[in-house]
Amino acid sequence: MTTFRLTSTLSTLLMLIAAAPAQAQDGDLARGEQYWEVCAACHGQNGEGNETYNAPRLEGQHGWYLKRQLEDFIDGVRGAHEDGPSGQQMASMAATLLTEQAVLDLVAFIGTLSEEN
Repeated sequence: MTTFRLTSTLSTLLMLIAAAPAQAQDGDLARGEQYWEVCAACHGQNGEGNETYNAPRLEGQHGWYLKRQLEDFIDGVRGAHEDGPSGQQMASMAATLLTEQAVLDLVAFIGTLSEEN
């Protein structure tokens, strides 16, 4: 492999790593648990979901996915449709996460949930 090709490959790899979504370990579990107390009302104590509230299972979901969905609700990408009351409710709940760190904290805590809890 030529030096140019190796440098190019390493540069690409470093850019991908830098652009990767934050992982759950970036959050504070104690603060995340405090946020979760509100979420559990619809999503279930262990994140098992609740069909009655149209609240999906969160337990076992990837941290990057949860973070992206919360950001989409906060940014108005999700939950803005007038025929989607559960989405609108979720958007208003996500809006209470006032900082990116709050999102990371919540995602970190969700990552600890399991059916056995």
